[in-house]
Amino acid sequence: MVEITAEQVAQFEHYVRFVSYDPAQNRQRFYLLSWQRSLDDETVLMCTWGRLGTLGRSRIIHFPEHSPVATSLERLIKRRLRRGYHVIEWY
Repeated sequence: MVEITAEQVAQFEHYVRFVSYDPAQNRQRFYLLSWQRSLDDETVLMCTWGRLGTLGRSRIIHFPEHSPVATSLERLIKRRLRRGYHVIEWY
């Protein structure tokens, strides 16, 4: 199994999907990050999370034009990986 770093995953172009699965703790969760266009034609990051098999909850993160997006994404991805999530798909 190849180890994927948060820095590599933060370079995703469209989406990245994480899953945390632990039957002993009845834990079946997903976390999805995807770039989308807003109604104002801005690029925003859509975060969706919840239990596998549900629609989950979502929030939108707006990044100002000159903000360090890569640093924020890496921090967000590292947090997911520390909490037991695994990257299952990214594009």
